[in-house]
Amino acid sequence: MSVMTMPDFVNICPLLITQIDEQACIVHEGDVHDHGDHDEHKGKQGLPAAVWGYGILAVTVISILAVLGIVLLPFMEQKVYQFLLCFLVALAVGTLTGDAVLHLLPHSLGLHAHAEEDGHEGHEGHDDHGKGHDEGSHLDPVLKGLTVLFGIYFLFIMEKLMGVMTKRRAKRKAKKLRKQRELAHPGESYELKAATDSPTEDDHCHHHHHHHHHDNEKLKDAGIATMAWMVIMGDGLHNFSDGMAIGAAFASGIPGGVSTSIAVFCHELPHELGDFALLIRAGMSVKQAILYNLMSACICYIGLLIGLGIGNLSSNVIQYVFAVTAGMFLYVGLVDMLPDMVHPNQPQVIAEPDSADHDHGEHGHGHGHSHDNNTKKKKKTETHEPASPVLVQSFGLLVGIGIMLLIAVFEDQIKI
Repeated sequence: MSVMTMPDFVNICPLLITQIDEQACIVHEGDVHDHGDHDEHKGKQGLPAAVWGYGILAVTVISILAVLGIVLLPFMEQKVYQFLLCFLVALAVGTLTGDAVLHLLPHSLGLHAHAEEDGHEGHEGHDDHGKGHDEGSHLDPVLKGLTVLFGIYFLFIMEKLMGVMTKRRAKRKAKKLRKQRELAHPGESYELKAATDSPTEDDHCHHHHHHHHHDNEKLKDAGIATMAWMVIMGDGLHNFSDGMAIGAAFASGIPGGVSTSIAVFCHELPHELGDFALLIRAGMSVKQAILYNLMSACICYIGLLIGLGIGNLSSNVIQYVFAVTAGMFLYVGLVDMLPDMVHPNQPQVIAEPDSADHDHGEHGHGHGHSHDNNTKKKKKTETHEPASPVLVQSFGLLVGIGIMLLIAVFEDQIKI
């Protein structure tokens, strides 16, 4: 057994001071294993019940938005609805981009890692963070940024595929009905072909050919089925990604989950109202429109469960989920919704029942409308454009960004 002499103690003092300064010798209660086993222990321990409760509550509130279209249905032809939709779209852009830039991106880069879970994981992450600098941490931000770009590209490809699948489904329906029409009424296939090129033209076909009521009912049902399929698949894709983002955010921390839930809430509101109006104009009853909207909204629960499951596995995986979600939020906010603010002629038409255009901007223009009507409508829109919409949009943007900024700044102090 050797005895430490005074010279030996003097030599070891710098090492002891370094260890104390880096807090490498501090062992937290119950933490008798190294940091590499922390994620495995977290996965076995599971998430607190409060996380599951708040996550399910948030998704439930967002899903109820599908029914909100009924409340605003009487106002769809009034000017109040125009300004409300204008404000909601701007609010959605502000919250989505604000949450992506102020919350999701910093968390994906690990900038908030030291403050999460009351500082418990921050001390453990400090040593691991120091190792990252030695092992090439300069690649980590690049990989996270590439993941953000992947999120943008993923939604772009999915929306394109949804458009192609919707068109093919509509063409198959049209071809099937055209054959039935040719057998029943030879010589009238051209009219049917013109009427089935787009699912939004079914109502016009129905009004112009009253002597073929039975065939037109089939056309109308086919148009409704195509429109419903498009809404469920397209909106369901967004709801799934939203649910996964909410689940991963709540798994990381309740304040972060609240921030992401607010962003999803704000952008789902105008989307659900637009989908509801679209289904009504396709010929659906109010009950049918509510049912299809609820079906697509329920997909959010599946994404929530997957997001919570991923968040329970590893904190490193959560960071990449945040990066993908940030890319998706940026795409939805800047690609899907911002053009409605820059060119307000298209989204504001959805509140007018006689127009075939809607806020998604994917179903063509001028279905059976005369050039004079389009000119009058354009002039009417231009007369309302100057000051009021800009003020409403600016207010919505500032409110959305302000909410996300407050949550990002005071996130560590929010206790729920």
